[in-house]
Amino acid sequence: MKRKWLLSVLILTFMCMGIVQPTGTASASGKIKLRVMDYNIHYGMGSDGVVNLERIAQVILASGADVIGLNEVDRYFDPRSNYEDQIGWLAERLGMYYAYGPSTYKKPIPASGNNRREHGAAVLSKYPIVSVSNRVHTEYDTHFRALLETKIDVQGKLFYFYVTHWGVEASDRLSQAEEALEWTGERQGPKLLVGDLNAEPNAPEIETILTGFSDAFVDQPNAYTFKSTNPTKRIDYILGNDYIAFENSTVIQSQASDHFPIVSDVTIDTNFTPDMKVMSYQINNGIGTDGRLDLDRIADVIERSGAEVIALQGVDRHYSARSGYVDQAGRIASRLGMYFAFGAFEQQPGNPESGNRLRERGAAVISKYPIVQSNVHLLDGSEAERTGVLEAQIDLNGERVTVFSTELGAAQSDRLQQANQISAIADATEGRRLLAIAARTDPSSPEMKVIGKQFQDALFPGKGPDTFPANAPNERTDHIWIDTNFHAREGATIDSQASNHLPVAGLIQLKPGEGRSR
Repeated sequence: MKRKWLLSVLILTFMCMGIVQPTGTASASGKIKLRVMDYNIHYGMGSDGVVNLERIAQVILASGADVIGLNEVDRYFDPRSNYEDQIGWLAERLGMYYAYGPSTYKKPIPASGNNRREHGAAVLSKYPIVSVSNRVHTEYDTHFRALLETKIDVQGKLFYFYVTHWGVEASDRLSQAEEALEWTGERQGPKLLVGDLNAEPNAPEIETILTGFSDAFVDQPNAYTFKSTNPTKRIDYILGNDYIAFENSTVIQSQASDHFPIVSDVTIDTNFTPDMKVMSYQINNGIGTDGRLDLDRIADVIERSGAEVIALQGVDRHYSARSGYVDQAGRIASRLGMYFAFGAFEQQPGNPESGNRLRERGAAVISKYPIVQSNVHLLDGSEAERTGVLEAQIDLNGERVTVFSTELGAAQSDRLQQANQISAIADATEGRRLLAIAARTDPSSPEMKVIGKQFQDALFPGKGPDTFPANAPNERTDHIWIDTNFHAREGATIDSQASNHLPVAGLIQLKPGEGRSR
């Protein structure tokens, strides 16, 4: 009978033994090399029907695994496993740290030493386990199903290691896959997910989980793990996200359980950049829908959003009375305590009101991170609507990210020509690239299709949100497009009347690697 369970359970059961010497390594470059294992131990019962944890321990020892995910582990559970604390026994026998995540419970009885009787998943590790949580899935069948999360510290380098055991019904497994993606997606950085998923590689639930992970055995379709006496199915997995590389993935033939264990040598890249919140905002020279100039309102919108890199369009610099002849980008950046770059698309001679400084209008980039270089590229178009592209290179914790801030012209013929120029400018740029555009055009228009050769509308796929006019939006005029060196996590408009455009913001994450080169 299918039931629903709506609670998440936090388990903090882990301990240190610290006897076995670790064989993995952590380099100064942030790379960790380990051997990981997944093993459904069937509560220690082998193919001969005998429960023998020593056989399980011998298999683990012989494998050389540094971090092990276990399924079907009993803890004071039942006569079948002699009411033993199996994970505690294995951890002591192997001299490892451990974490336990129960998914099934029974009441304490005298035979269990009045300990709560539990069945679930576990992690064994030669390295310290610094945090543990266990979350129970919404859908389950004959007993609860859970996802055990651990964070492991290898000489100061951290990664997440998950163990799960999905249900026997396909509909439950699909829900469990979706929740596993959601829950693991709450964490950033390198992640490994192992377990008995009760599904073969072509199942929809496996396809679902592989949208966020890669399979260590992807090129081994016959890496069968069940049943150990006559293996014909592959249902046990070692998965990793983009920070994980696999090699030497192997099935170990053993009769100590009804499943074969699997191992893989992994290289874990712990050099990662957390999510970065980006924004594109056409500030209309600081004039809101009420016709009032107020740069503090603009700064407040940015500050409340938590945006770290902001591309602005419609920015004046000592330009005219409409904006009080102030340096708008400088004023906003100073208020927020951020770096900034300004790019002039139009320049007029100075006058006494501007302090005899050049009067300019254009675009800006404001950043929490240092801006190491900026350039302006003027675009072709009508003289009445001179526009361009501000290119700003940002040092994001050692990673170079190029941000383009631009505004396309009103005429469709101008926009198409400008889009081709932007595409050429972006094509000549190395590294990771982000483009923020204010343009009164649909994402499916010819000009945006040109932009799509270099960038993806990944934060707002499809039609996306309307952003203009701010008090009754019925057009999408504001865009954040990213190249393939980023993960798009989520995007949203921000409700504000500080400009006649709504700002758009999104969370993005750098993918591992060096970015694009030419």
